[in-house]
Amino acid sequence: MTRSQLNGYGALILALTFASGVAAQAYGNYNKTMPAGRTLQLGHYASVNGDCSSKGRVEIRVTREPSSGVVRITQRAGYSHFSGDYQQCSADRVFGASAAYTPQRDFIGSDSFQFDIIYPSGRERFDSYTITVK
Repeated sequence: MTRSQLNGYGALILALTFASGVAAQAYGNYNKTMPAGRTLQLGHYASVNGDCSSKGRVEIRVTREPSSGVVRITQRAGYSHFSGDYQQCSADRVFGASAAYTPQRDFIGSDSFQFDIIYPSGRERFDSYTITVK
């Protein structure tokens, strides 16, 4: 194979990589405080069309588990906070993924975890949480 053929294949591989994948676009670092013995709702993640209907399934994958509690992910209808052209959709229940954290019984202290949110468009968001349980 000649150098120009290899360069052509490299360009093709590079083009396919960018055409098929979507780079991670958002990172969130959150610090929350909660009372012991309770469950903290972290958020409801959804993607909507202009008429506020769901664009499809949102996936949440826990990539780093908490050491002193559990993160529960449920697929359900709920309220999300939208902005811009979709702000009116914040008043509607929309199907999506909800995340909640529950500390172990009698746990007091700090816990942390991370999860990835994958939207129907392929866009990813990586959120890290540090929870102080009092």
